Amino acid sequence: MKTRIMRNLFLFIAGFISVSAYGQSISVESVEETTDITASKYERKDPASGKSCALIKVEIPSVDGLSFNGSVGKIQHLTGVYYVYVAPGIKKLPVGQNNKVVCEVNFEKYGISIEQKHTYVVKLAVTQSTDVVFKITPANAVLTVNGNPVTLDGEGFGKFSCEPGETYDYTLTATGYDGMDGSFAYSEEDESQNTLNIDMERKTVPVTFSCNVKKFDVIVNDESHPLANNGIVRIPVGKNLIRIVAPEYTDWEQEIVIPETPYTVSATMKKSSSVSNDYRSRFGIVLGGGIGIPFGTDKYEIDNAAGYPVKIGFEGEIFFNRWLTFRPGLEAIFYGGHDIKIDDKSPYAVDVPVLFNVNVPLGKFNRNFFTIGLGPLFGFGDLLDTKDVKTSDNSREASDTDKKDDSKFFVGGRVEARIIINHIMIGASVDYHYCKKVILGNGLIAPMVTLGYRF
Repeated sequence: MKTRIMRNLFLFIAGFISVSAYGQSISVESVEETTDITASKYERKDPASGKSCALIKVEIPSVDGLSFNGSVGKIQHLTGVYYVYVAPGIKKLPVGQNNKVVCEVNFEKYGISIEQKHTYVVKLAVTQSTDVVFKITPANAVLTVNGNPVTLDGEGFGKFSCEPGETYDYTLTATGYDGMDGSFAYSEEDESQNTLNIDMERKTVPVTFSCNVKKFDVIVNDESHPLANNGIVRIPVGKNLIRIVAPEYTDWEQEIVIPETPYTVSATMKKSSSVSNDYRSRFGIVLGGGIGIPFGTDKYEIDNAAGYPVKIGFEGEIFFNRWLTFRPGLEAIFYGGHDIKIDDKSPYAVDVPVLFNVNVPLGKFNRNFFTIGLGPLFGFGDLLDTKDVKTSDNSREASDTDKKDDSKFFVGGRVEARIIINHIMIGASVDYHYCKKVILGNGLIAPMVTLGYRF
């Protein structure tokens, strides 16, 4: 796409410093032969051919230091006139200044043939000019002004000598960019307008994205690009750093050279390690302790505690999804306290808790979450022989009925709430424990606190 831009629309960019080098533009105004006999009167020989030279009187106001390539002998400079002897038959006379050709006299263009001992008058015109400075992005662009190529340096800077009142046309082309053309004129009133800062627009092509994730974002060269419903994004031609991001997935990133034709990018994203680790099956160790109050007590207070259960256990954690967890385990419970002993022996139990939990994630992933669970306890219970320990007056003795029904089967239930912060677990639970062998009566209600670590 080409855009016509008039020069007066360009503004000087703050911080961009350029120097407009003012100078003179020299051009040929006229060339003619005269009847002046100076060349004959003051004859000068051409050493190369031995023939008499022709004299060129170059008239130019107020310009010193001109040189003439092909002149014969010394050049005489008087006010406003250079006397230049040349060999007969020359076709052109280059005019130089500061070791650079500033203009060229083409005698054939004016129908003049240079003959020996003839005198000719060349009038040169001088106009003031300035270098209009270009700053082009990209720096490898091709710039022409009025059909003349302008050289750009490695940073995209170039300059072109202009004359006041003249309008100049320029064109810009670059691989992977939309072509541009425009026009500008040198401004004597506002020198800041004599700097052109042009950023070419990169060509874009439709790129189709094929990804194993349904919802994702495309970032090209650190700029977000909206994804159309058909999975197409317009991306600049050439080398681009393309990144695809999606929640719970590791970013997909690749540097791709986009051609000037429609293109397809295929990406396979992987679950991020943090998400994968949080959803994988885990193993943990749990410690806990609390009080045991006989079930059916009028008031469930610490003063009515019959014993003090302490537990240590191992558990697994299996995620159905981020909201639901299955947590089986294996734990040992020891009941301390004299009031809970039976025949001077302390109860203990080994059980398997099977809990189903509802999780409330605290954050984007399951690194931190709050969970509530409940489930049954199954196992067996027995008594530890503690004969060496002095019997408490409160120690109980099993009744004849209890001794006849001494089943070791342990059963119960648990309601538990936990907060999990990375690997650390802090929780509180209320258990119901019942075992005919070790817990007399209708069982225990055991409020407990737990502390654990997830591996």
